[in-house]
Order: sequence, then C-alpha cells, then structure tokens
Amino acid sequence: MLTVPAPVSAETLAERIGAALRGAWADQRHATKRLSRRVNADPRAVENWMSGRCAPRAAELVRLMAECDAVRAEIETLIQEARAARAMDPHV
Repeated sequence: MLTVPAPVSAETLAERIGAALRGAWADQRHATKRLSRRVNADPRAVENWMSGRCAPRAAELVRLMAECDAVRAEIETLIQEARAARAMDPHV
C-alpha cells in the first residue's frame, strides 16, 4: 500500500535550504556576510538560514534563489516532491 508523503513543514524547508546554502557557500570566507550583501538581508538572518534554524521569507527566498543555484534547485525539488505527493493523494 502506498502512503502519501507529508507536506513540507517549515522545519523541513529551513533544513533543506540550510543544507543547500552550506553546500554552496561553506568553503567561502565570510560567506554569511557576503551572501547577506548579495541578497540584501541581515547577516543574522543569513546565519539562521545557513544553519537551518529558519527559512527565509518569500521576498528573501526569491532573491536567494536568484543568487544561489543550489537553493533554486532545492526549491524546484521540493515543488516536484509536493506535486508527486498530490498525485498520490486519493482525496484530491
């Protein structure tokens, strides 16, 4: 029997964006400061995103996706997973 995957939670979103950011920026010096300047965000917020504690707000996410291909790819993966889950749900 197939089970329908759970929808993406805020915690899952934060963790996956954080993992994508760490993969793309971890080896760069002053990554938090540099990324915060590129996406016009508070360095503390970027630190929280990179650690996976918080997910960016919508406008910040758009700027982040424009700046970081790894985040854009992760969001596209989440979208595909959500579509697949919806296709498996017999109540839709």
